[in-house]
Amino acid sequence: MLDLAQTIRDEIERQELTQYRLVQDTGLNISTISAFIYGGDIRLATASKLCDYLGLELRPTKQAVKRKAVKKKATKKAKKKAAKRKK
Repeated sequence: MLDLAQTIRDEIERQELTQYRLVQDTGLNISTISAFIYGGDIRLATASKLCDYLGLELRPTKQAVKRKAVKKKATKKAKKKAAKRKK
C-alpha cells in the first residue's frame, strides 16, 4: 500500500505539474513544495491542500475509525475512574 506522501508525489508527476504551477495555484511556499517533491515531509494541512488541488480524497480508513472508537471508550473509562476518586 502506498503512503499518502507517495500518492501525492505520483499524482503530481502524473499530471505533469511543475513546482511553479503548484505554488501559483495553491499559494504554498516554493521551499515547502520543493522539499516535499524531493522526499521531505509536509504537514497534514499542506497534504490536504495538495489533495484538494490534485483531485485526491483524504478520508479515514476503517482501521483509523476503529482506533478512534477504542480511544473514545478508553477515555470514558478514565473519566469514570477520575470521578470516583474525587468522591
